[in-house]
Amino acid sequence: MSNTYEPGRSRWTRATGRLMVISAAATVGAVWIKLDPYPPLKAELALTGITVFFAGCWIAASHRARTGPAGARPALPPAGQPSRGLSRLLAVGTVLAGAAALLLAFTVTGDFGREQERLERAGIDAHRIPVARVLSTPEPTGKKSASREKLYTADLAFQVPYDDGEVRELVLRSFKTIGPPEPGMKVDLYYARGHPEIEVRTGPPGLGTLDVMLYIMVGVPALVFAAGALKAADARFVHTLRRFHARVHLPAFGILLVGVALLLPVALESRADGFARGAAGLAALTPWLALRQVRRAGHELGESSGPTGPTRPTRPTGLRM
Repeated sequence: MSNTYEPGRSRWTRATGRLMVISAAATVGAVWIKLDPYPPLKAELALTGITVFFAGCWIAASHRARTGPAGARPALPPAGQPSRGLSRLLAVGTVLAGAAALLLAFTVTGDFGREQERLERAGIDAHRIPVARVLSTPEPTGKKSASREKLYTADLAFQVPYDDGEVRELVLRSFKTIGPPEPGMKVDLYYARGHPEIEVRTGPPGLGTLDVMLYIMVGVPALVFAAGALKAADARFVHTLRRFHARVHLPAFGILLVGVALLLPVALESRADGFARGAAGLAALTPWLALRQVRRAGHELGESSGPTGPTRPTRPTGLRM
């Protein structure tokens, strides 16, 4: 008989397994809340490293907790009852991890992020400034505003005041207004009153509503996929995975590590923008591929234990000695 052993459980496998799950959840959560809003994503990378470390500790602890020859007793299931909470955690984790990788594919560049921080520190904000002069004939754009009013474009001059008392004349070409512009008409201009060196903008800095739209575009499909993931990660199936099995877990861990490697270019901003974002988009598939691999290998492992499943030893009633 080959010298193979069945993985077991111990307080170390439980501790390292829980720490692995917690650190993985923290990593995904850090991406969703934008703990680091732009590359390099130091916090996310640190949490990823911690997750990989605890995964290695769980594998090592499982190896030390081996219980005996694999043929001596059936492999499945581990002690305890199937947990719906664990299956839901796996399903939701798969969905959120894939969506987080997709969000990273659309993260802003480091230069853009640093510029936004500079503007925020300077106190850039919207200010209602009246039109000083209309320099060209207003022309309709053929489009309408959110309030269904016609939009016009024209070259406009403004007198922009600053905190030091200076007033600068500013000319904005092809400025869009709701209705034909005229002197005295107030519009929103974005600038920092205490920093004349920062240019005046016609719109808010940053992504604005595009950032919200991105979360909606990623979040809504994620909710749809969550239903399918919950069905795939049923409680009894997940229950069979609580003990480490090399042919089940190692390929899945390998797939996830490939996903991490694909995210490194965008997390570190070490490669060209197009390559980094394309790689991050591919990384969004790896949690699903890992779930598919684990489910397939887990079912094969369950079938090898017999159609009726293993039986647990009965404990005699009466007083313990």
